[in-house]
Amino acid sequence: MQIGDRPKSLSHDTRYLASVKVEYPLHPNFGQQLPVVRYEGTGDARRVLVQRTDTCLFVPLWMTDADACSRMTFGLHPFCSWNALLQLDELLSGPVEKH
Repeated sequence: MQIGDRPKSLSHDTRYLASVKVEYPLHPNFGQQLPVVRYEGTGDARRVLVQRTDTCLFVPLWMTDADACSRMTFGLHPFCSWNALLQLDELLSGPVEKH
């Protein structure tokens, strides 16, 4: 599957467009097949809203691309800047859109 492609439907439930498997190994739902509620965004900003047991969450579409995720490597000494962590905290602490 290429980024931007819609996966083939794996579900017969008409509430969902399809399902996707989270291929990014550092995602908490790694390896899970999740039903798709909708797709959003364009280009590199494409994301998919997936249904979990009792909540929905957005997953960047590239995290569902097995080929892209299999080519990722993690350094021996991972590094994240303090500013990046503060920006992530601000993003995650922001308002949550209810559907």
